[in-house]
Amino acid sequence: MTPQKRFQTYDLILEKAIRSYSVHMSSLSIDKKRKMGLSMNRIEENHIFDLLKRFQDAEVDAVIIDAFVSKNNRLQTEASRLFPDIDVLCEHHADDTYPCVAAASVIAKVERDRAMQSLSEEVGRDLGTGYSHDPLSLAYIRDFIREHGKPPVIARASWITTQRILEEEKPS
Repeated sequence: MTPQKRFQTYDLILEKAIRSYSVHMSSLSIDKKRKMGLSMNRIEENHIFDLLKRFQDAEVDAVIIDAFVSKNNRLQTEASRLFPDIDVLCEHHADDTYPCVAAASVIAKVERDRAMQSLSEEVGRDLGTGYSHDPLSLAYIRDFIREHGKPPVIARASWITTQRILEEEKPS
């Protein structure tokens, strides 16, 4: 789905949604947790649990989680513990199968697109998508490191892409 189509769909989804929550993870908070030894998967799991807890008092028929890895027993077990009386599904690529998960994916992507747009305006430069394959994102990080000798605070210092650029830009 194109970004423009996502933006159009976003409003329709929120109009129909009974309840919607999202969590923003800043690069600084992720880096802090990574320094404490948490993996990105564990950080994401913790945020999923935080979101699920917001729904504990709601009348929920089922919980469907789009697992970020193909087999995530811990995520399934913990979610089932939070919701012992209802079905809990934890599937990789659940957004391909379940419309409600696809809708949540659209919400997340639009909010991320908006955050990247806001950051672009803040720094006065198009940052692209913020993904490791995006030349605009990579160029910004590289240029910032060349100018300041360190990554920008809006980029995760613990990100392997940032680490690679730091290594490449290290003075010889």
